[in-house]
This record gives sequence, structure tokens and C-alpha cells, in this order.
Amino acid sequence: MTCCRRRYIRPHGVAWMALLIALSSTATEAARDYPYNGPDARSRPYGENYKDRLLAICLTRAYKAAPEAARDASGTASLLLDWTDYDLEAATLPMFALVDRYLASGQPDLVAKTNPAGRRPDLLKCLAMYHSPELQAQVKRFVDHPQRSYSQDHAPTGDTP
Repeated sequence: MTCCRRRYIRPHGVAWMALLIALSSTATEAARDYPYNGPDARSRPYGENYKDRLLAICLTRAYKAAPEAARDASGTASLLLDWTDYDLEAATLPMFALVDRYLASGQPDLVAKTNPAGRRPDLLKCLAMYHSPELQAQVKRFVDHPQRSYSQDHAPTGDTP
């Protein structure tokens, strides 16, 4: 009587192992070629950061009943404010009005089809706002240099004392 049974790798098991090894080496190469250094908002254009900020504001308002999600979205909106150059005074009211209008929009057919329990599709509404022509019009109206970025405008000059 033996205490342990040997298990042999079946042929299809060898194929899976080879696939896993190949994928792990590919992932390692990709990580080496494209290191992730955290959020890259500083190098994204101001126009994109403006849109991202409105998406974060929309998510903050949509998920205020979920404190962790709302805090995260609110913090993101605050950080994006630092990396976006736009007319803050002129844009504030239109920004919040656009967010509120999209969150208040009713789409009864969509709600009935996708959310039988009557839940609101707030994320979908925020995404619709993000891709809307109204948001693009705000970018044109309030962001003076939508293709420039914080990194371009605040590049180190080497003149530090």
C-alpha cells in the first residue's frame, strides 16, 4: 500500500502550462516596456482632463450613497483640477448643470430593459455625458488650450537654485 499517489501531467495539462509560461513572459516583457508610474493626468491634454474631471464629478454625485466610491471620485475630481487649465469661474455653473441634467435624464425604456429591479443606470448616464456634444462644446468654450498639457506648461527648466 502506498501513502501517496503520483499524479502525471496529462497532455492537455502540458499545453496549459506552456500557455501560462508564454503569457507570463509576455506580461513581464510588456511591464518592462510600458512601466506604470501611476495616473498620467499631468501629460494628458487639458481638454481630456476637463472631460475626466466632469466624469469624476458625475460619479461623485451619482454614487453619493456609496461613501467610498463618492470619496474616491471626489478626490479624483480635485486632483484633476490641479492638472487642468480652464476658466474656472465661467465653467463652474455650466459644469454642474450639465452633470445634473444628465443624471436627471429619464430613459424609461432603457431602465426597464436593463434594470428590472428599477435601479437607475447612473454610470451609463455619466458615460453618455462624457461622450456628449454638450461636453465637447464646454471644452471648446472654457479650455483655452485643449491640446496642451500640464507637463508641457510646467516642464522643469533646470534652473533650480
